[in-house]
Amino acid sequence: MSSKRRTWLSAIGAVLVTGGLVTSTVEAQVWDKNYPEAARFQKLAAFQNQAVLDKNTGLVWEQAPGPELMLWSDAAGWCLAKTVGLTRGWRLPSVMELVSVLAVEPGGQAFVPPVFTFAGGFVAPWWTATTMAPDPGTAWTVDDRGHIITSGGKQFGTNLAWCVRGPMQESVY
Repeated sequence: MSSKRRTWLSAIGAVLVTGGLVTSTVEAQVWDKNYPEAARFQKLAAFQNQAVLDKNTGLVWEQAPGPELMLWSDAAGWCLAKTVGLTRGWRLPSVMELVSVLAVEPGGQAFVPPVFTFAGGFVAPWWTATTMAPDPGTAWTVDDRGHIITSGGKQFGTNLAWCVRGPMQESVY
């Protein structure tokens, strides 16, 4: 085997080994936690207290979603361009992620936990990244009481955007 080929294969092997080590240390999204509300949500100083960690899911939510109604494509773009606590990398949540952030009272009523603040008096409904099958022109929305509802359509309906950071799970989109 030529010297160049051995060097190249050694380099590829090193990348694969290193890549394997890196990927094995990345923590997966955790969905097996169930902290009580008082311990579940934590404002993050690293985000200038403008974001909240949900310890049940490992997702980071913007603390104060904007109050503007917008089309689905505008909401998705708004999250992509958003900077919260000097940090980028935000996205629309899946319908499952958005429903999971709402706290539930003993009687079963869902509500927005008080750690989040909402400007302008608007609370919901919020867009999700989850498209309604079989209509790719419609996305699921969620209101502040945890009701999953359909939108008027991505191109015509207007709702709010509540952005999130964390690993995406393609299976829920």
